Parts: sequence; C-alpha cells; structure tokens
Amino acid sequence: MGKDQTPDLAQLIQAARQRMWIDFEQKTAQLSHPGEKGAAREDVVRAFLSDHLPKRYAIGSGFVVDAAGRVSRQIDIVLYDHLATPVFPVVDRTGIFPVEGVAGVVSVKSHLDAKALRDATDNLLSVLRLDKLAGGKRTVLFGGVHSPFAIAEGDRPDPIMTAILAYEGIDLERLAHLTHERFTQADPLQRLQLVSVLSKGAMTWRDNDLLQPTINPTAKVAWVEDPELSLLLFFTFLANGMMKTMPILPNLNSYLRLTQTDVNWLQ
Repeated sequence: MGKDQTPDLAQLIQAARQRMWIDFEQKTAQLSHPGEKGAAREDVVRAFLSDHLPKRYAIGSGFVVDAAGRVSRQIDIVLYDHLATPVFPVVDRTGIFPVEGVAGVVSVKSHLDAKALRDATDNLLSVLRLDKLAGGKRTVLFGGVHSPFAIAEGDRPDPIMTAILAYEGIDLERLAHLTHERFTQADPLQRLQLVSVLSKGAMTWRDNDLLQPTINPTAKVAWVEDPELSLLLFFTFLANGMMKTMPILPNLNSYLRLTQTDVNWLQ
C-alpha cells in the first residue's frame, strides 16, 4: 500500500474471508471426529469476530439463561456486552450467560442444507424465547440507585441478533424460501435474522431499498448471490445490529436466588 493510498476496508474483509477458508481447511485436514471439526470451524469464526468487532463485545460459547431458570440449547458463539454481563464458566470454553447482556448468537456450519438450517435455527430460537426483561427493567444497585442499563416501562428490549454462518450450502434461493415459510407470520423479534454462506452470498430481511436486517413485520427475505460479499455482508449486518442493542443489567439477586434468603435484622 502506497503512502498516498487509504486502506480499503472491504478488501480487508475479503482477505479475511480467504484466510478463513485456508484456516478451516488446515485445521480440519487431519481431523476425523465431527466434534473436533465443529470446534475447529467455530474457532476460525470466533477469531475473525474477535479481531473485527468492537471491544465492547466479548465472545463465548455455551448456554444462555434467564432469571426464571430457563436455559437455551448450546450455542456455538455467544456475543455479549462484557461491560454489563457477568459470565459463569462451566468447563473448558463453555460458559453460562445471562440473557440481558447478550447482543448476538451465531451458529456455525460446514454445509447448510434444509436440515442444518432447521437445527441451527431451533438452537438460536431457544435464546429468543428467554425473558430478557427478567428483573433487569428496574435493577437496584447499592444505595437504592437504579441501574443505568434499564428499559422503560412498556418498552420491548432490543432484539438479539440471530445469525448462521456456513462455509458451503445449498442455493440461497432455497434457503430463503425455507426461512420465509417458517417466519413470515412470526413475531419479528422471534425470527432468524441473518444467513451467510461463504461460498454463495448472504440473506436477511428487507423492507426498503437498503439490504439490512429489520424487525418490520412487512419485511421480506432478500439475498445477494455473490461469494465475495458473503463475509462482508455478514459482518456488516451483525455489527450494525449488535451496536444498536442496549444491554440490561441482570438482577443477580434473582439469578442467584438471594430473594429467597432469610435475613436476620438487628433489633
């Protein structure tokens, strides 16, 4: 790059896409166990997101929970606001994440077909069914001060970004039809928002000339068939959606069942 040239951010993402393919092939070439291959492909995506997302977000893997005790299915990649979200490690790289601070969840697939789409979507939707307002709406801090991470009465929380990233897959048009059939009548806050297949392109929901994820009920599934744009669109859609998400401070008293504790008072 010459001294008078400015960096082309799109080209940087294109180069990252090429590295992802190389890293994935190198890491999985000697692996025969499906679980090991799955971990390898997730590591490649996790490294990309760690390098490019704002440092406000941390990246984990495991289960998302709410204060009522409900637990999601196991999620490949959990993207959470580390300034507001406590994490409870379980084993290895698996953790438990309170839903209030989760900004995005990603399922990673080697090949995306109808069954893989259904399975990945079911996993992601298990997070959306959790109660993101459980105790966080009016969380009280020390001295009776209310948390700055709060939601006004009557408001709905910002949606958690739900995304699938696959290395290869069936036609995007077929994936778009399957997504439309499942979610066209669904609550916009309860649907799969983004799919990217590195070898083909990306798709999301659109309600105007801009190709951007939207929670507008009238939005339709739209896609771009261009492998060169697959990772660029995935990153743009995911980052834009997450950066608009405001975290809610979890009410740890509820999570840790401290509200059920007997308290002794000095007389």
